[in-house]
This record gives sequence, C-alpha cells and structure tokens, in this order.
Amino acid sequence: MTGCCIPGCRNRSENGFYMKRFPISKKQKIIWLKQIGRENWKPKQYSAICEVHFTKEMWEKPRQDGSKKLKTQAVPTSFPYTKVMSESFDGKIKKLKYNKNNDENNEEPTSIVFNCSQVVSNVDEEHPAIENNSCPPFIDNVEVYDQMIHGNTHLLSLSENNVNNENTNVPATTSSSIFNVTSSTLEYALEQITLLHQKLEHKETEVKQMKQQLEIANKVLKKCDKTRETLMNCIRRYRSTNKLRVENTLSQSTQLFQKVFNNDQIEWLKSNSSNRRMYKWSKKTIKEALRIKFSCTNSGYQELINQKIPLPSTRTLRRSLYPRNNR
Repeated sequence: MTGCCIPGCRNRSENGFYMKRFPISKKQKIIWLKQIGRENWKPKQYSAICEVHFTKEMWEKPRQDGSKKLKTQAVPTSFPYTKVMSESFDGKIKKLKYNKNNDENNEEPTSIVFNCSQVVSNVDEEHPAIENNSCPPFIDNVEVYDQMIHGNTHLLSLSENNVNNENTNVPATTSSSIFNVTSSTLEYALEQITLLHQKLEHKETEVKQMKQQLEIANKVLKKCDKTRETLMNCIRRYRSTNKLRVENTLSQSTQLFQKVFNNDQIEWLKSNSSNRRMYKWSKKTIKEALRIKFSCTNSGYQELINQKIPLPSTRTLRRSLYPRNNR
C-alpha cells in the first residue's frame, strides 16, 4: 500500500486512488521531478503519484473493462492544494496603521501594534490542521470549509473591534481573512465530486451488467434443468420398454426351449461350462438320451454332445443302465 509523494497530498491506493510510479527513463523522471518541485529529493523504488495530479489530456481513452491507463509521455501538472498562509501564527504580530484626523490635532500618523496570539490560539484549538501549516489535499465538504473560514474572520473582526474601542479616536484598517479560498481549491473539489460521480455511475453500470448476466445465466440453468428432466424421463421410458422387451424375449425363448428340451436341459444351457460336469440329469432326460444313443450309435451320440446339445455323457448313461449296487 503506497501513498502519494506530492507534499500535502494524503491520497493512498487503499482509498481507491490509482497510483503511478516514476518512469524508468531518466529524461521523463527529471521532467516529473521539476513539475513536483521538491528540492534535494530523490524518488525511491515505490514512490508514486496519485491520479489526481494528472489532467484529462494525460489519460488514454477508457477501455471496455473500465480500467484506465496513462499515456507514455504523461506529466503531472495538476497540483490543487488549499493555500494556507505560510507563516506560523504563534508569536506573530499584526501591525494596524491608523491615521488621525488632521483637522483636530494635526499630529503625524502613528502605528499601533496588535498582538493576535489569543485569536490564533482559539483558531488552533478549533482547527488543529492549521497549527502544522498543513491542510488536506482536497475538501470533502465545501460548506464546512466555508463555515470554518467565516468563523475565523469573525474572530479577527472581534479583535479589531476591541482595538477600536480602546482607541476610539483612531480609525482602524485591517487585512482580510486568515484563509484564502482560491478558485483552484473549489475547482479541485468540484473535480473530485465529478470523479466520484463518474465512479459511482461506472459501478452502477457494472452492477446492471452483472444483473443482466445473472438473469441470462438463470434462464440457461432453467433450460438445462428442463432438458435434464426430459432426458431422464426418456431414459426411464427406454429402460422400462427395454426391460419389457427382454422379459418378453426370455419368456418366448423359454417357451420355445420347453417344446424341444426338458427343464434340466434348459438349466444346463444356462449354467457355466465349468459347472456342467457335476450336473445331475433327470430320469426323463436319461431315457430320451438312451433312445438317441441306440438309434445313432456311440459315434453319432458323441457327435451330438460335441455340438453342445444338452445330453448326458455316455458314462452317465452306462451308470444308469448298470448301477453299482447290482455289480
């Protein structure tokens, strides 16, 4: 976080001000230092100048993203400070010159010395910024500043009236007020107000754009939700119809198999090849297998088994004909 290096300027980057560091080229840096007017001062690595000290001509055209950038040959030329009297008020003496009427005494004009220390102490108590001969770089409220000026001028007028009461025969002529509110300070305050208004308008436009984008995104999300729901319904319908088709085909296939094979033969076809050796055949299937064997001989029956037709092996048929108990 850096602050402005211009004397009296208190603008900082954390307050939202754009800070520009000193240029790398020596010629441009010398021009900047001449414009600033700080004697025997060298800029550090992070020394910077705020955006207030650059006029409108020094900036490039505003970009689409809202960011602003200085031109390569930009030079700080705007130094709008409030001009306070350079001399300190402590111990200062104002000389008020009075002239007597030549008609009464015809005496030479005399000068009365007036000490303003009491007035200045009151001003310093109310406005401590004057004690250090410093004033903020810009005025946030012009009306408050005018009230401060009128109050101080009222104090001076009261002190002058006291002097006039002490010297009734001597007419007094004083200087104007302590503060000088120049046109540059007011112009600077107006520039700051316009800058703030521009920033506010820019932020409002950004908010409007973000709201529009949010509305568009919400519409897209609603459309996506609707399409997702329709797709899910389609998937459910497809699954249900596919399930019905599979069930129908299975029922039809089982009906067809039952016309040709027995139940144990159908179960043998459904089972894995590794579990088929330990399979137990029914008596009906064994009888049908024996008929096929006697009609086709051993070689023909073995060929049917090799063609993956659900029939018991010749060994099981032999065991069914000659059980072990009868041996």
